[in-house]
Amino acid sequence: MRWNLIINEAVEQSERLWKPSILNGMDIIEWLKSRDNQERVSISITREETLYDLNQWLRKQQEFGNKKGGIFWNVIGPEGGWSAKEIDFFKKINITFVKLSDTILRTSTASINASSILNQWRIDLKLKD
Repeated sequence: MRWNLIINEAVEQSERLWKPSILNGMDIIEWLKSRDNQERVSISITREETLYDLNQWLRKQQEFGNKKGGIFWNVIGPEGGWSAKEIDFFKKINITFVKLSDTILRTSTASINASSILNQWRIDLKLKD
């Protein structure tokens, strides 16, 4: 209930035409196991070596991004970071680690940063069509 109120206020304040939905909570490992081939997932991480920042990773996904129905997820961990079990699982299933910044961000700031990067990428993708 509280999340819907927050989202409604944010949508109104930003003059968006669509409202994101909040899904029920789920264990990250179970959620990743349930993904299909129409989705690409990156994990934001700060204390592990990453090859890409989120922008670079998105550019590498350009062909997939042009397909209808392709969904991109950037998953941001909890305050304090991912557990060793989670990190090991991500590596086991070849999830790409990305960074959002050269500094460590709070979860709330990281989500705004990632949303902004993903939104700009979506806009740029539409402009190329």
